[in-house]
Amino acid sequence: IKPKVKILVVDDDPFNIWAMQALFKNMEVEIDSAYNGQEAIDKLLEQQGSGRKRKYNLIFMDCQMPIMDGCTATKLICDMIKENKIEEVPIIGCTAFSDTANLEACEISGMKEVVTKPLSSVKILEIWKTYVSPNSIQLLN
Repeated sequence: IKPKVKILVVDDDPFNIWAMQALFKNMEVEIDSAYNGQEAIDKLLEQQGSGRKRKYNLIFMDCQMPIMDGCTATKLICDMIKENKIEEVPIIGCTAFSDTANLEACEISGMKEVVTKPLSSVKILEIWKTYVSPNSIQLLN
């Protein structure tokens, strides 16, 4: 049985990707990963070009990464959505920094929400219900 939901986790720290996989382990979710914003954009363009691949339902984007940070990647992704180059997908920012300037930069870039690390299963479930499955009552372990 193929998972019903596909999520892209973009983070330069493999532990954070593993932690996200662990949060969704008991749900019908396929987790794909990228280690910087450029890789995320490449994956989005690749899946858009292939009619067979299932599209991402949600992206969790780390804000501070090498090569291309999350805010830059999000702005470029939002531009590609506006230009109809890729399908719309909600982007949730993830950051260890909760200062006003950082949160505003994430919001301005086009992120739907910003959550601070470490991510809690309660917050992830809220995001899940908001952006993926409003009727879901399945709890995360």
